[in-house]
Amino acid sequence: TFVPMLGTSDHPHEVPGLKYRSFKTMRILFLIFISMCVAAVSWAETEKVGHHTWSYVIKDGGSVISNVSADNKPCVAISPEPVGLLKIPKKLGGKPVVAIGDRAFYGCAGIASVEIPNSILQIGVNAFEDCTGLKSITVPGSVQRIDPGAFTGCTKLEKATLLSGVKIIGPEVNRAAGYQYDAIPDGVFKNCTNLKSIEIPDSVHSVGSGTFVEDRKSGSAGMPRPISY
Repeated sequence: TFVPMLGTSDHPHEVPGLKYRSFKTMRILFLIFISMCVAAVSWAETEKVGHHTWSYVIKDGGSVISNVSADNKPCVAISPEPVGLLKIPKKLGGKPVVAIGDRAFYGCAGIASVEIPNSILQIGVNAFEDCTGLKSITVPGSVQRIDPGAFTGCTKLEKATLLSGVKIIGPEVNRAAGYQYDAIPDGVFKNCTNLKSIEIPDSVHSVGSGTFVEDRKSGSAGMPRPISY
């Protein structure tokens, strides 16, 4: 007569309790997976302002216009794609818009000019990269920093005006400060091949390396004093 080794199973090759524990473990893992998916989806919020729907996240009490696409598609922070003047809203989600996030308007070729409210403190990495229709930009004095590559590849950009208050243009990427990039991005105005005029106020104390690389037509740079590079 066969006697089960553990004495509690009707099946000679089945360890008692193993099937239950395996099912319980799988159930826990499944619930964790679902929770992660829900968190990822709910991380970004949207709001319609005028004719456009904006994508944003709430961070430190303010709204950050964000490109949250995982597949790197162009111009996904706003829908439909803007044409002509782009007016950045002052508030989203009831909070002041404090930053234009990394690659927020990447590849929005239809933008010709941008109206930035005084609530904006930062323009993120490659925020307007390859906005090939952009012709002019005025950055308000509320902006404390313009990150690397913010306007790189804006091939029709002719004039950039930075109002008094802007302090740093294209700071080098610092992992300790929370950046997640493997290398220092390109200069803020790199490959802006039609840039003819840029006004830089006294408040600017640092200009990152490569900021004006390949700006072959740059003929006027309003720098009132020497600036560190």
